[in-house]
Amino acid sequence: MKSKEREILSLFNDITGANLREVTDKYCRFDAIGEGIVAEIKYRNKHYDKTIIEFDKYSFNKEYAELNKMYFYYVVACDDEVFCFDILELVEDNHNFLWEWKKMPITTEFGKRELIYKYVGYIPLDMAFIR
Repeated sequence: MKSKEREILSLFNDITGANLREVTDKYCRFDAIGEGIVAEIKYRNKHYDKTIIEFDKYSFNKEYAELNKMYFYYVVACDDEVFCFDILELVEDNHNFLWEWKKMPITTEFGKRELIYKYVGYIPLDMAFIR
């Protein structure tokens, strides 16, 4: 987990009283776990009305949460705002993620400019239960 994501995790824990902890396995498909919650954490350096979620993260974490009777939170920060989405609730409410293939950077790390197609969906920021 990157330092910015650690800051977001700490802020999320402060806001919610949750005690999520960072997952140390670098191959794990979620960033944090706690009592009844798995979370994927993202920092976006640009503010948009919708946030992007990658299908591979969405599908694995959704299934993991359902099988283990947990929540799956997608926590996104941009600028000084934190947005938290309850993915299972969005699915239950039949949210249309508008899945599509989109050409995107292979990674967000500096110096890595290679583009690949990723299957992604969208969530309007006003659907966050924390904002």
